[in-house]
Amino acid sequence: MNHYSEAQHANQQFLQELKNATRSHHRRVEDVFNIMSPNLTLQKYQFWLGKLYGFYAPLEFALDAYATSTSLNCDTRYKSALIIRDLSNLGVSATEIGQLPLCQPIPPVTEINHYLGVQYVLEGATLGGSIIAKHLVKTLELANLHSLSFFQPYGSDPLPHWQAFQKQLLELTEPDNIETLISTACMTFDCLSDWLAAS
Repeated sequence: MNHYSEAQHANQQFLQELKNATRSHHRRVEDVFNIMSPNLTLQKYQFWLGKLYGFYAPLEFALDAYATSTSLNCDTRYKSALIIRDLSNLGVSATEIGQLPLCQPIPPVTEINHYLGVQYVLEGATLGGSIIAKHLVKTLELANLHSLSFFQPYGSDPLPHWQAFQKQLLELTEPDNIETLISTACMTFDCLSDWLAAS
């Protein structure tokens, strides 16, 4: 096996390790986030968007603060503005959005592997977005209300963006501190599931 093949193998092994380590934490989020319910109502959809905003907004603020303070050169992939757009298109006022509760505490973002662990969760969430969007169109007839931005941030095919993020993840991860990245990703999933479960 040449050096390039060895590096590829190590990268794939790391990504699989990260996926395996976070699987049960990810599943817990899916268990409490029942947006795929066939009985979903427009009011409940609005509720879920509000909950997601309460999670994404403070976390993305922390991500941005870290990226700015360290002059981190990475793609901006923030989604809270998309949730605001969706809520606005559903008739929620700016005042009401500003009064939405925000999740506290949130995972720390004070080093690069914290940053990447959080982004792993937030970017991974886009992969199922197109499936959720199709469900929403069918269940709530949302096709013409332009209220699906959050679940389709990259259009109907998020895979190229996920692959680009994985490449960035592999380039920026500090190899001597991988456990921090994994534990932060697990913590982010747990924080999200706790926040979604709290009504």
